[in-house]
Amino acid sequence: MANDLINKINRIGSITFDAYDDQNSLNNPNESDSIVNWFYPTKSKLLEHLNLIIAEVRNIFRKESRVLDIESPCFVLGDLHGNLEDLLHFSRVLWKSSPFINQARYLFLGDYVDRGPYGVECLVYLFCMKILAPNHFLLLRGNHEIREIQEQFSFYEECCDRFSLKLWEQINSALDYMPISAMIDGRLFCAHGGIPISINTIEQIRQIPERILQPLLESNETWEIL
Repeated sequence: MANDLINKINRIGSITFDAYDDQNSLNNPNESDSIVNWFYPTKSKLLEHLNLIIAEVRNIFRKESRVLDIESPCFVLGDLHGNLEDLLHFSRVLWKSSPFINQARYLFLGDYVDRGPYGVECLVYLFCMKILAPNHFLLLRGNHEIREIQEQFSFYEECCDRFSLKLWEQINSALDYMPISAMIDGRLFCAHGGIPISINTIEQIRQIPERILQPLLESNETWEIL
C-alpha cells in the first residue's frame, strides 16, 4: 500500500508540475479529475488507505526516542511547507535509485505543512517512505506539526476542504508522537527550532514525554526545540 501511494503521489506531481504532462492533463479532463481522489475510484477508498498508513506510521513514531541517534552519511533537509514539487525533486536527486540500497539517511527537520497547498501529499509521501525504510527516513517534528499553529495557517483548512476534519485529527494523532531532535554521529545536534535555555544535556531531552499535544502549554522545553 505504501508503495502504491508513493506511485500515485509521483503521478500527481508529474501531471501537476511537469510541463508536458500538465498540457496533456488539460486536454484530458478525466485524468485531471482523477487527481482529486489520487486515482482511487472513490474518496472513501482514498481515506481508508490514508488512515491505514497514518496508523502504521504512528506506531513507528511511538517506538522512537525523543532524540534519534543517526550515523552518517546523512542528508539534512529543512522546511517543506507543503511544497510537493521540491520534495519530488529531492526524491529524484537524492534517493532516485532506491533508499533500500543507499547507505545514506535522510533527516527532515519538520514543518512539512502550512503555507503550501500540498501538505497532505508531502506528509503521506514521507509517512510511506518511513514505513518502507524506517532507518533511512528520519522525521522530526517542527512547530507547524501542532494543531494550534495549523489552525492559524492553512493545513487545517486544506484537510477540511480537500479531505475531512477526521483526517486532520488522524494526522495529528501521529504527529503528536514524532521525535523532536536527532544526534548525528553523537556530535551534531539537529532540531527544527533550537536548544532550550533550560536544557544542559541531551539526556534531559530524552526524558521529555513521548506524546505532547499542546507544547505551548505542556512543555516549554519542547516548544523551544520545535
